[in-house]
Amino acid sequence: MAKKKAMNDDIFGHLTHSAGDGWKRPIDLTIFDQLCTGYLIVQIDPNTGIEQNQIVAYKAFREHTNDMIGATESAILEYYQSICGDYRDRRGIVNPKDDFIPIIGSIQDVSRLVKLEGIIFPYARPRPTFGMLFKCTWEQEHGLAVKIENGQTVDVGFQDIVL
Repeated sequence: MAKKKAMNDDIFGHLTHSAGDGWKRPIDLTIFDQLCTGYLIVQIDPNTGIEQNQIVAYKAFREHTNDMIGATESAILEYYQSICGDYRDRRGIVNPKDDFIPIIGSIQDVSRLVKLEGIIFPYARPRPTFGMLFKCTWEQEHGLAVKIENGQTVDVGFQDIVL
């Protein structure tokens, strides 16, 4: 039997199959004071479908989008400032205004270092969980993610924290 290429879910809307258990649709979000287009990505178990924790996480995100985006912006700035020195040292960067790993002090400065890829709602999680996925200048191979559980930012790091 051929796998469906598209579906219309009552909660997540019209989704197209991307790869494996991934389904997606475009989403526009304002982050770092810029309107960005990324993908809303839902991992769907082929046997059990969309899980309740995914629905709870999505509804919380929709109800508190601005607060969660604000927390994400702050978490990225704090994380970047904590790893910046190490990345600069490993690459021998001395220019404080380096294009890829500059020394920054504000959320607005972060906006030129990251680009929204999407928001993912993974399955098989014990708590309502989603992740904000970004491309970033300092870690092009692994990207950047902010993991949110029960509406709270719990981790920032490589994208594999939510994949």
